[in-house]
Amino acid sequence: ISLPSRVFHGLTSLDVLLLNDCGISAINPSWFEDLQQLTILSLASNSIQSIPADVFINLRQLVDLSIPMNQISTISDAAFVPLTNLATLSLFMNRLTTVRSAWFESLSHLKAVDLSINQIEEIPLGTFAANNLELLVLHENRLEVLHRNSFRNLSNFTELFMLRNSINA
Repeated sequence: ISLPSRVFHGLTSLDVLLLNDCGISAINPSWFEDLQQLTILSLASNSIQSIPADVFINLRQLVDLSIPMNQISTISDAAFVPLTNLATLSLFMNRLTTVRSAWFESLSHLKAVDLSINQIEEIPLGTFAANNLELLVLHENRLEVLHRNSFRNLSNFTELFMLRNSINA
């Protein structure tokens, strides 16, 4: 499917948008220009390869962003910056090899992150330091090392899933 620019123009009250399994290979920021009230966006099971910096610029009310089962290997450091109300981020089953703290710095309301079934080798120190994270799913990655303070300052942290990694003691 090929979605034209501004395809959702005028839908200013739209709250939920599910674009799952649509064959989308790139996200066009113009799709979301009038969707300032959107709280849930799902782009699951597409062919998206990257998330550029300006793609979510108008989605300041977004609470739940789900982009699993794609081919995402690159995410701009500024991709999620506008999403200051985001509580849930799902990026499972993609091709991520790294996690960057810049992705999460502006997400102070973030409660749950699913990065499972990627190719992540390390969680850098301070990655989630600015968050109120409660749930982190990292199973089936390529994690080999965890730093002593990897999850420091996460006072609301209640669930961590790390099954099927190769962590060395």
